[in-house]
Amino acid sequence: VISGKPWRSSIDSVTTMRDANILSPAQIAELESFRRLRNAVVHARPNARTALTQDVIDRMIGFTKQLSKVQGSR
Repeated sequence: VISGKPWRSSIDSVTTMRDANILSPAQIAELESFRRLRNAVVHARPNARTALTQDVIDRMIGFTKQLSKVQGSR
């Protein structure tokens, strides 16, 4: 809870973090690309084995580390 209200969805949380200047526009774009990839994999479009490349996994790990730093500074 950042804004005093519980998040209803992942979109709400991204909007809240954007509005509170917690995430940069580049970070929001990266998070959105991960969300789209997650939805595609869940619905088998494209094949998870080809969509989840080592590069994507490395980007997700890096993004998670960035978020951990933000969480630790609060």
